[in-house]
Amino acid sequence: MSSGTVRDPHPPARVEKKWNVRPSEASLGIVNPIRELVERMGKPNPDKKVVSLAQGDPSAYGNLPPNPRFVEAVVACTTSGQGNGYSPSSGVEKARVAVASAHSPPNRPVPPHHVFLTAGCSQGLEKAISSLAFKGCNILLPTPGFPLYETICSFYGVEPRFYSLQGCKRWEANADHIEALADDNTTALLVCNPGNPTGQNYSEQHIRSLVQVADRLRLPIIADEVYADMVFAGETFTSVAEISHTVPVLSIGAVSKRCLVPGWRCGWIVVHDRNNILADANVIEALVRQQMITLGPCGLIQEALPTILHQLKSDKKWTQGVMAELQRSADVTISRIQAIPGLKIISEPQGAMYVLVGISDSTYPGLSDDVVFAQRLMEEESVVVLPGKCFRAPGTFRICFAAPIAMIEEACDRLAEFCQRLSVSPPGTPFAGLSPDHL
Repeated sequence: MSSGTVRDPHPPARVEKKWNVRPSEASLGIVNPIRELVERMGKPNPDKKVVSLAQGDPSAYGNLPPNPRFVEAVVACTTSGQGNGYSPSSGVEKARVAVASAHSPPNRPVPPHHVFLTAGCSQGLEKAISSLAFKGCNILLPTPGFPLYETICSFYGVEPRFYSLQGCKRWEANADHIEALADDNTTALLVCNPGNPTGQNYSEQHIRSLVQVADRLRLPIIADEVYADMVFAGETFTSVAEISHTVPVLSIGAVSKRCLVPGWRCGWIVVHDRNNILADANVIEALVRQQMITLGPCGLIQEALPTILHQLKSDKKWTQGVMAELQRSADVTISRIQAIPGLKIISEPQGAMYVLVGISDSTYPGLSDDVVFAQRLMEEESVVVLPGKCFRAPGTFRICFAAPIAMIEEACDRLAEFCQRLSVSPPGTPFAGLSPDHL
């Protein structure tokens, strides 16, 4: 220091730089209606064991194990070392070939490069919707419907527009409503069949009518067919792609429900684009690029997928046995609910694992609010059901009948006792919480 320099005895305090960390606004805006409503439902009665008819997980109860051949296929891939490395971004080639073969309509083979492997049906839906998500667009969604559709739309800035399903007509879609909602910014029509939360299985005639609507509107269809072939005796599943000859279809499926292994997280998008409408619009290229982000689902399951799909096709007795068990559970659920005054099976299911139950406003004053009804049922009887508001079906609750029959009987015993305590009027009273379309 030079002799002419004087040190400041009171130097200014050092300002510490703050951490430059900010959250993603889009991520914080994600809303899962099921999770949010269930977390607000309170605690169960500590004196009664919890009986849940809420989970849409066929593996949760232990009564519906997967086909042993599916498990053997995965074990074989594990012990052989197959699937240990990175997979191609759109999926292992032999898995794509197997999915294409399993989902090609008669005389219209799907090329394997139009198959995209995903981490379950949920990611398939996300990629299908986001690949069509141009700025300012909207999409037509069913109501009642699976809430994840709306969650995905919100994240990608897509406006959801809801068309009505008609409970009085086996939850068929209101075609006039669909056409009234569509405009030049509509990017797709989403169809879920067999249905969640409704349990419907559309006839070939109704699928054909929906394809005709999409054709008039010049809209591709996103077909959520994760419950494909999960229909009861006397019913036949009809895929959208099987009917469509002009409308492009993005068909979403997975091993989760049909194979009873949702934890394996393997799904797919099958693009049916015989007239190159999606290819010419670069939608298939958009899917290819999206796949580069996650590199597909678990490699072990992809390697085993050809064997799993072959077994699923060849072992019809196994699938029939699963569906017979689900149908027995559905029959018990329906008969028990129908015997409780003030509750209404809006439309009997024809497949999948669900049924929607209406709550009479007059029989249970103050409890036609389905969230309050479900909350009190949990707190007093330790029975868990999902409020209809999760699915944009206020005044209802959803039951999953994949549980063992003994569990369903126990839940319905408690539900009947709960309703008897709260009932103030005879059966046959109006279901004020439901829209006219849902009745």
